[in-house]
Amino acid sequence: MKNILILFVVLFIFGCDSDDSSPATIGPVNPNQEDTQPPSISIPRGSDIIEVLTDLNFSVSDASDMIETVLTLDGTQVLETTDTAFSFQIDPFDFDDGEKTLVITAEDEAGNQAEAQLVFTTQKLLFSASDFRGQLSTAEKRIFIALNTLTGETITHRELTSATDGIFYAEDGFARQNIIATVFEISTSRPQISSYTDVPAGTIVPSFAGASAQFNTPPNNFGEFSFTVTDDAMAGGFDGFNLTLQSHTYRNFGGSGDNNMFTLNCGYGLDIPAEDIFIYFKNPFDNAPDDYRYLLLESNDFSDKTANLSEFSQDWDRSSVELPSGIIGYSFFLRGFTDEAAYTSNEYDEYYRVFYSTDVPATPIEFPEIDLFPIVQQRLTLQVDATTEVRASVRGTGTFTLPGWTITRTDDMISTDADYDSFTFLNSIQEDMMLPRLFWYVYGDATEMTTIPYESITVPEAITTVLDGEGYDVSLFTNDSDALFFILNDNEMEAPYLERIFYEYTGNEKGDRIESFFELNP
Repeated sequence: MKNILILFVVLFIFGCDSDDSSPATIGPVNPNQEDTQPPSISIPRGSDIIEVLTDLNFSVSDASDMIETVLTLDGTQVLETTDTAFSFQIDPFDFDDGEKTLVITAEDEAGNQAEAQLVFTTQKLLFSASDFRGQLSTAEKRIFIALNTLTGETITHRELTSATDGIFYAEDGFARQNIIATVFEISTSRPQISSYTDVPAGTIVPSFAGASAQFNTPPNNFGEFSFTVTDDAMAGGFDGFNLTLQSHTYRNFGGSGDNNMFTLNCGYGLDIPAEDIFIYFKNPFDNAPDDYRYLLLESNDFSDKTANLSEFSQDWDRSSVELPSGIIGYSFFLRGFTDEAAYTSNEYDEYYRVFYSTDVPATPIEFPEIDLFPIVQQRLTLQVDATTEVRASVRGTGTFTLPGWTITRTDDMISTDADYDSFTFLNSIQEDMMLPRLFWYVYGDATEMTTIPYESITVPEAITTVLDGEGYDVSLFTNDSDALFFILNDNEMEAPYLERIFYEYTGNEKGDRIESFFELNP
């Protein structure tokens, strides 16, 4: 009679709840008994809930050269193998939610058997955004997430009043499919809709802290202080000139003054350590730096500041850069970085700007070179023709080369002729000029063809009611809107599309970035 050893083991699988995450091995106490001892079975340990597509890894061993292993799931054979190491994939969308039992039976050449079992529960995670940029819905800003099929039908939606409101599970019978995930940020200051297409079921959005570190996300919450500069030395004072304070930490919140004094209202990121203050003085409509000067304050306690214009330095060298030929409009900004680490972490100071102008100079643009900033990044807006605009952030001060991308629209289908990373549709409405414009962004991974989505994505009634209450009619978002753009994006250090959901690039994006804006309904 065969020596049969039946081992029933209920173990947790593949999570982080257990302190011991090493596989459990089940088999003979004395492996030297080759003719009587059953094989050993090694199975994973961990959590007892499977929510996403998961590979379970097993191994078997025995003194004999041949081991036959059979897996049954709830009594149905699902795998038979003679491999000593193998895996079995569990897809929660293949089952109704509930408890499942996976039995592993291994038999060696002598007929000795070992058996183990795993008991676990499946549920179908559809989409998870439990940490939406560290924000929840408030009276001032209501936040909703809606999920749609790729053809636009609503699957489900929820307002984010708690972290768990951003976690969505599919009901039994819902087939695995890619979806559209949309977040609605509804406020009286900056309302916005952001949709991400072709999102696989089971996607988990990165945490706010993780995304901020990866994408150099600038601060969202600001404290305020003022910076006042008086003029005792310069004839004509501040007429036509601006003070600018703009960096990874600091923001301009506007300013005012007269011929002898200018006060700049400044914001500082509450969640970012204080940096030195770099502030500069220039006429932003002049492409020559003749009157350029700057001031560096090496400490900041966020108290109101006062300085005299005579304290500003004019210690800089003159340099120049040529704009691409054939453009019909441009703007030119320079950001400075103290070293390579500052560049890759986006710790910049803006130190020069020329506002947008259709008066494109026939000669190179002149700008100051400052020893404080050995690394420089150009930020350009270039109007190529009446319907095409290129925006670029590129390291160095060499002449930028236009990408030459083209698109073709056939009805609601967009075809691209470009080597790019991702695309964005941008549409906006503004019924009441007293209200801010409502923007709707639709993002997608690179593709040769895509469809304009605004007339197919269904917005749940509960969300349209809130939007209506704020003065916005989402039915005005059409594929023929006169404010509709298609944007191609290319990034030097591309991040995977799924890691960017709800966290689009914002800072220097850790390298060069090029965007081409195509107006679809000029």
